[in-house]
Amino acid sequence: MEDIHNKKFIHRDLHSGNILFVKSNASKYQWQIGDLGLSQPANNTPLNNEIYGVIPYIAPEIFNGVAFSKASDVYSMAFYTSKALSSLISMYLSIDLSSISSNSSKEYISKAFEYDI
Repeated sequence: MEDIHNKKFIHRDLHSGNILFVKSNASKYQWQIGDLGLSQPANNTPLNNEIYGVIPYIAPEIFNGVAFSKASDVYSMAFYTSKALSSLISMYLSIDLSSISSNSSKEYISKAFEYDI
């Protein structure tokens, strides 16, 4: 997203289907953003107030007539991130720690998913 914004563009349609985790070489993976079909220059004034995208990922101000912006892209990415992290926590909560034999592993896993709040 930083690359897109540094080129003075906004994506306008970030959601889980457009955020990809791909293998970049034999041992590395990286995040990539796909589907730039709705992207446009950040300083572009829209000719209409049409709303594009997947509703939960769209920043609330867009529904009040504010134009898509870098900030609305950040909102979409933050929504995606919170959803992804929630899924990881749900997966952890379904792990049966009694099936793990090492006490140090049990302790590590338990501490890794403790709530900080």
